[in-house]
Amino acid sequence: MDTKLTHVLLPFEDSSGGNVQIEDFLISPGDKLALAGYPEERLYFVQEGHGALSVYGEIGKGDMYILRPDIALYFTPGLLHEIVNTGNDPIRLILFRVTGGLVPAGAMEGVQKWTSIGQSAEVGCGFWYTDIFNLQENETAREGLDLQLWGIGTRRAQELEFAELLTEAPGGAIRLHAHGNTHEHYYIIQGQGTIYIGNQVIPVKAGSVATVPVNEVHHLENTGSTPLMWIDINVKAE
Repeated sequence: MDTKLTHVLLPFEDSSGGNVQIEDFLISPGDKLALAGYPEERLYFVQEGHGALSVYGEIGKGDMYILRPDIALYFTPGLLHEIVNTGNDPIRLILFRVTGGLVPAGAMEGVQKWTSIGQSAEVGCGFWYTDIFNLQENETAREGLDLQLWGIGTRRAQELEFAELLTEAPGGAIRLHAHGNTHEHYYIIQGQGTIYIGNQVIPVKAGSVATVPVNEVHHLENTGSTPLMWIDINVKAE
């Protein structure tokens, strides 16, 4: 079987820059995301469920990895991959799709610094598998007493500049700031808070999304009684 359910949380046309879409993506038990190479950069965050991932070929023929909650998976455009649900519950993936990232033919930008697994002029074929809570391999950074940051690896990223998972303590707040060369996109995993974007005041909770244009001053506050956790990605402003 190959049946899936996708709920678009942020469509391309509503995102800052117009080239990011955020989806809540379900794969039912026994089903799969069939082997394919998609034309956009993809960042998956495994929120629920268990399964198997195969890169370059089908399960048994490609490089295989185990999926479980709190793992992030990054793919450059065109890289073949397959995800199979091996559990008894749906796999819930938060999917960030970023268009415009295909490396032009003959160019090596974004590829040349990664040489251990070869190079491709057409597709930056790097794959990054990140267990965001494995602190031995992925250390946290702190900003003051309230905010913790985990970097999400994005090998050979093209339009996607960087990705992070952040946790803010109750009563905490990110300082007021702006990004001079990227658009920022949020997906809230748990908790509740308020995002201030210019003159906008946007309440958020688990499942909320928000998008911040380049150079727009913004900050986020945790207004709840539990930690506020979210993923954000920053995408190049053209």
